[in-house]
Amino acid sequence: LFELNRFAVEKEIVLEDGYFANEQFWVIVHIGCSVKELKWTEDFINKYGSFLQEEQRGDTLIISNALLAFHKDDFEKALQILATVRFQNFLYGLYAKSIQLQCYYELEGYEDSFGNLVRSFYTFLNRKDVITDATKASFTDFIAVCKQLKKLKSQYDVSQDVEKIAAQIQQNPNMAYKSWLYKKIEELKK
Repeated sequence: LFELNRFAVEKEIVLEDGYFANEQFWVIVHIGCSVKELKWTEDFINKYGSFLQEEQRGDTLIISNALLAFHKDDFEKALQILATVRFQNFLYGLYAKSIQLQCYYELEGYEDSFGNLVRSFYTFLNRKDVITDATKASFTDFIAVCKQLKKLKSQYDVSQDVEKIAAQIQQNPNMAYKSWLYKKIEELKK
């Protein structure tokens, strides 16, 4: 997918009427980060960010840059990027809270912030009527597993608990951020 997206970007066949669709831009950034093509992704954001529709450009670039910082393991920078933003689109709020939760998980000394975000994230999901029940369930399950894994990080022998969590993830085909959760499980096994 990355190679196809890179080709489409280089040939500018992804532009419609001179603009990038926000969703397509976000997908390209996400795929670039997922395959660790971080320099290319950063260049893409910087070069093509101005090709986004103006009304969502700011939010899309904030989320994209926060995701890039997260994948560069610069968790504090990702949190700084997201710190004061009020997103116009609730989906961007959902992505921002997910990135924040993952950053707080990774950082030591942010346990209180992690717990506060868990509570506010649950509230956000239950307060928004525009979020489908499937999306709510997907992210609610993600938050629950994050909480379980965060608790296990401070324990010595986690092998049995980790296997139960891995089975829980596997049984839920629609859980958000499954690959990241599996990666965290593998880290806890070591």
